[in-house]
Amino acid sequence: MPGQLTLILVTSGFLNLEREALNAESRLIDLAVKSNVTISSLDAHGLSSTSIGASERSPMLGGQSLQLNSEYHGNALKYAENSMAELADGTGGEFFHNNNDLKSGLKELAEAPPSIYVLELSLSGVKENGTLHKLKVEVDRKGVQIEARRGYFLPKPPKLKK
Repeated sequence: MPGQLTLILVTSGFLNLEREALNAESRLIDLAVKSNVTISSLDAHGLSSTSIGASERSPMLGGQSLQLNSEYHGNALKYAENSMAELADGTGGEFFHNNNDLKSGLKELAEAPPSIYVLELSLSGVKENGTLHKLKVEVDRKGVQIEARRGYFLPKPPKLKK
Protein backbone atom coordinates (compact mmCIF):
# COMPACT_ATOMS: atom_id res chain seq x y z
CA MET A 1 0.00 0.00 0.00
CA PRO A 2 1.25 3.52 -0.62
CA GLY A 3 3.15 4.81 2.38
CA GLN A 4 3.29 1.37 4.01
CA LEU A 5 6.75 -0.10 4.56
CA THR A 6 7.47 -3.65 5.66
CA LEU A 7 10.67 -4.94 7.21
CA ILE A 8 11.20 -8.70 7.45
CA LEU A 9 13.63 -9.70 10.18
CA VAL A 10 15.20 -13.14 9.66
CA THR A 11 17.26 -14.38 12.60
CA SER A 12 17.55 -17.30 14.97
CA GLY A 13 16.78 -14.91 17.81
CA PHE A 14 18.69 -12.76 20.23
CA LEU A 15 18.69 -12.36 23.96
CA ASN A 16 17.88 -8.94 25.32
CA LEU A 17 17.66 -9.44 29.03
CA GLU A 18 19.46 -6.24 29.97
CA ARG A 19 17.44 -3.10 30.65
CA GLU A 20 19.32 -1.18 27.94
CA ALA A 21 18.41 -3.79 25.31
CA LEU A 22 14.77 -3.80 26.42
CA ASN A 23 14.67 0.00 26.18
CA ALA A 24 16.24 -0.15 22.71
CA GLU A 25 13.58 -2.65 21.63
CA SER A 26 10.84 -0.35 22.89
CA ARG A 27 12.37 2.65 21.08
CA LEU A 28 12.63 0.58 17.87
CA ILE A 29 8.93 -0.33 18.06
CA ASP A 30 8.06 3.33 18.72
CA LEU A 31 10.14 4.50 15.76
CA ALA A 32 8.67 1.85 13.44
CA VAL A 33 5.10 2.77 14.38
CA LYS A 34 5.82 6.49 14.00
CA SER A 35 7.40 5.82 10.59
CA ASN A 36 4.55 3.57 9.36
CA VAL A 37 6.83 0.50 9.21
CA THR A 38 5.52 -2.98 9.91
CA ILE A 39 8.12 -5.46 11.19
CA SER A 40 7.53 -9.15 10.55
CA SER A 41 9.90 -11.77 11.97
CA LEU A 42 10.98 -15.19 10.77
CA ASP A 43 12.72 -17.46 13.27
CA ALA A 44 15.50 -19.05 11.20
CA HIS A 45 16.05 -21.59 13.98
CA GLY A 46 13.13 -23.58 12.61
CA LEU A 47 11.34 -26.21 14.64
CA SER A 48 12.42 -25.96 18.26
CA SER A 49 12.72 -28.56 20.94
CA THR A 50 12.92 -27.41 24.52
CA SER A 51 14.86 -30.48 25.60
CA ILE A 52 18.64 -30.74 25.45
CA GLY A 53 20.00 -32.43 22.34
CA ALA A 54 22.51 -35.28 22.35
CA SER A 55 25.35 -32.92 21.41
CA GLU A 56 24.64 -30.79 24.48
CA ARG A 57 24.50 -33.66 26.97
CA SER A 58 27.37 -34.55 29.21
CA PRO A 59 27.99 -37.86 30.97
CA MET A 60 28.23 -35.76 34.14
CA LEU A 61 24.62 -34.58 33.79
CA GLY A 62 21.90 -36.58 35.37
CA GLY A 63 18.88 -36.26 37.62
CA GLN A 64 18.22 -32.74 38.88
CA SER A 65 21.23 -31.31 37.03
CA LEU A 66 19.90 -32.59 33.69
CA GLN A 67 16.44 -31.21 34.48
CA LEU A 68 17.82 -27.76 35.36
CA ASN A 69 19.94 -27.63 32.20
CA SER A 70 16.94 -28.70 30.13
CA GLU A 71 14.79 -25.94 31.71
CA TYR A 72 17.57 -23.39 31.10
CA HIS A 73 17.81 -24.48 27.45
CA GLY A 74 14.02 -24.17 26.95
CA ASN A 75 13.91 -20.75 28.61
CA ALA A 76 16.84 -19.50 26.51
CA LEU A 77 15.02 -20.49 23.32
CA LYS A 78 11.84 -18.77 24.51
CA TYR A 79 13.68 -15.56 25.46
CA ALA A 80 15.60 -15.54 22.17
CA GLU A 81 12.38 -15.46 20.16
CA ASN A 82 10.51 -13.09 22.51
CA SER A 83 12.07 -9.99 20.94
CA MET A 84 11.12 -11.10 17.46
CA ALA A 85 7.55 -11.75 18.57
CA GLU A 86 7.35 -8.40 20.37
CA LEU A 87 8.69 -6.47 17.35
CA ALA A 88 6.09 -8.10 15.11
CA ASP A 89 3.24 -7.71 17.59
CA GLY A 90 4.10 -4.11 18.45
CA THR A 91 4.12 -2.98 14.82
CA GLY A 92 1.23 -5.04 13.41
CA GLY A 93 3.47 -7.60 11.71
CA GLU A 94 3.52 -11.40 11.81
CA PHE A 95 5.87 -13.79 13.60
CA PHE A 96 6.69 -17.03 11.76
CA HIS A 97 8.29 -19.55 14.13
CA ASN A 98 8.56 -23.16 15.19
CA ASN A 99 8.42 -24.34 11.59
CA ASN A 100 11.17 -25.74 9.34
CA ASP A 101 9.56 -24.57 6.08
CA LEU A 102 11.41 -21.25 6.07
CA LYS A 103 10.81 -20.72 2.34
CA SER A 104 7.03 -20.73 2.77
CA GLY A 105 7.42 -18.63 5.92
CA LEU A 106 9.31 -15.96 4.02
CA LYS A 107 6.74 -16.12 1.22
CA GLU A 108 3.91 -15.78 3.75
CA LEU A 109 5.52 -12.75 5.39
CA ALA A 110 6.31 -11.06 2.07
CA GLU A 111 2.88 -11.55 0.46
CA ALA A 112 0.28 -8.86 0.72
CA PRO A 113 -2.92 -10.02 2.41
CA PRO A 114 -5.79 -11.00 0.06
CA SER A 115 -7.92 -8.13 1.29
CA ILE A 116 -7.17 -4.95 3.18
CA TYR A 117 -9.49 -2.62 4.98
CA VAL A 118 -8.33 0.83 5.96
CA LEU A 119 -9.98 2.22 9.06
CA GLU A 120 -10.05 5.94 9.66
CA LEU A 121 -9.99 7.42 13.12
CA SER A 122 -10.95 10.90 14.25
CA LEU A 123 -8.16 12.42 16.31
CA SER A 124 -10.17 15.31 17.71
CA GLY A 125 -9.77 15.38 21.47
CA VAL A 126 -6.67 13.17 21.44
CA LYS A 127 -3.72 14.65 23.31
CA GLU A 128 -0.72 15.51 21.15
CA ASN A 129 1.77 14.29 23.72
CA GLY A 130 4.11 12.01 21.75
CA THR A 131 3.04 8.89 23.67
CA LEU A 132 1.51 5.66 22.46
CA HIS A 133 -2.27 5.75 22.13
CA LYS A 134 -3.54 2.18 22.24
CA LEU A 135 -5.93 0.79 19.65
CA LYS A 136 -8.07 -2.32 19.72
CA VAL A 137 -9.66 -3.53 16.49
CA GLU A 138 -12.41 -6.17 16.65
CA VAL A 139 -14.77 -7.71 14.11
CA ASP A 140 -17.88 -9.75 14.70
CA ARG A 141 -17.21 -12.33 11.98
CA LYS A 142 -15.80 -15.77 12.79
CA GLY A 143 -12.72 -17.06 10.96
CA VAL A 144 -11.29 -13.62 10.27
CA GLN A 145 -7.70 -12.86 11.19
CA ILE A 146 -6.97 -9.27 12.17
CA GLU A 147 -3.54 -7.81 11.66
CA ALA A 148 -3.52 -4.34 13.10
CA ARG A 149 -1.20 -2.08 14.95
CA ARG A 150 -1.60 -1.98 18.69
CA GLY A 151 -1.45 1.81 18.78
CA TYR A 152 -0.32 5.05 17.21
CA PHE A 153 1.64 8.14 18.11
CA LEU A 154 0.43 11.68 17.85
CA PRO A 155 3.59 13.80 17.99
CA LYS A 156 3.90 16.78 20.28
CA PRO A 157 3.18 20.05 18.48
CA PRO A 158 6.34 21.96 17.57
CA LYS A 159 7.38 24.58 20.06
CA LEU A 160 6.93 28.09 18.77
CA LYS A 161 10.01 30.31 18.90
CA LYS A 162 9.58 33.62 20.58
